[in-house]
Amino acid sequence: MGWSVAGAVVSRGLNLALAVASARLLGQMVFGELSMVQSTASMFTVFAGLGSGITATKHVAELRQKDPARAGRVLALSSLASLAAGALLTLVLLAAAPLLASRSLAAPHLAGPLRIASALLLLGALTVGQSGALAGFEAFRAVARINTITGLVSFPLVLLLIRGAGLEGGLWGLVGVMAVNCYLSQQALREECRKARVPFAFSGCWKEWPILWKFSLPAFASSAILVPVIWASNVMLARQPQGYLQLGIFSAADKWRLLLTFIPTSVAGIALPMLANLHSRGDGLSYRKILRANLILNLALTVVPALAAAAFAAPLMALYGEGYQAGSPAMVVLVLASVPTVLNTVLGQPVVANGFIWVRFGFDVLLAALLLGFARWMIPVWGAAGLAAAYGAAYSASSLGLFAFGRVMWGRVPHG
Repeated sequence: MGWSVAGAVVSRGLNLALAVASARLLGQMVFGELSMVQSTASMFTVFAGLGSGITATKHVAELRQKDPARAGRVLALSSLASLAAGALLTLVLLAAAPLLASRSLAAPHLAGPLRIASALLLLGALTVGQSGALAGFEAFRAVARINTITGLVSFPLVLLLIRGAGLEGGLWGLVGVMAVNCYLSQQALREECRKARVPFAFSGCWKEWPILWKFSLPAFASSAILVPVIWASNVMLARQPQGYLQLGIFSAADKWRLLLTFIPTSVAGIALPMLANLHSRGDGLSYRKILRANLILNLALTVVPALAAAAFAAPLMALYGEGYQAGSPAMVVLVLASVPTVLNTVLGQPVVANGFIWVRFGFDVLLAALLLGFARWMIPVWGAAGLAAAYGAAYSASSLGLFAFGRVMWGRVPHG
């Protein structure tokens, strides 16, 4: 936990500083365009990942001790699936960039930046799987080291390229940072496999293909249903009058929600491999202790900082430069929405650890439908603040549903 928090503090702190500096250099309009291009790349990356991250976390945690050979086959299979899907979707985005820019984003000049962002897809798909596997090994010190190094690299590299080449330069900087992350993660993963005597070998990995259907598919579906809705909500905002200005404000404000949720989510990420391991061993007493401690700790890490950020929303938004202070209402709503956002993650982990992956998918469908519905209603009325309110309402409803399901599920966990 200590390593995860330390890495998260350094990484997210540098990312927030990078966002502030980028917003001041690019201005509201171009910063909004950068956010839109990143959102589009993220949507494609989720499809390229094919649920490999959470698949690796759960199965490595369960199998690394009792069946190392099978754990290695699962790792190899998920890596192959991510590599193939990432390469295919990279080509798709390269070809579809002009159409997406002109039709969906109403900004034909973004075709070039979208093509640059396509380089993030393959690297992103591989990195998601690597990070999930490292979590399954509980290699949190290695993850913290990687996050710290990439954070330190990203700040000077991206800013230097933004100064030299604007939006396109910033995107190339992000590609470079992702490449560094991918390389370091692969080296760390090989080391963890060596220490745990898990053979990362592709020979015979197709024996594990049922996992792709039984677990990876619903895990992928959970991500695939939500990320396109987030992207569609951003597009709705961008297509409003002065939409990219509003999107720039929303993106700046949302950086604080992401900062507030990153540390709790990193801490919560420790719990998933632990819960999966304890569930496979039938240790209900330890399972309940981890579950309770995880919930209390993450609430403590979120509620107080969220209230403090809400109280200082105006001066914090002013850091981004002229015009951003008008987005302080959106920031207040978003930082308060960090609480149900974290709860949605924490309450969903035991559902996954217990194998109810399709149930988790159902709650993600509910979350996506609510976010899209609230966004369509609120964005035309309140702009950036409306999209922020849609996030808060959707995550709150989903968290309440997960809590109700969890009460029933936890009652079935053995006490011994």
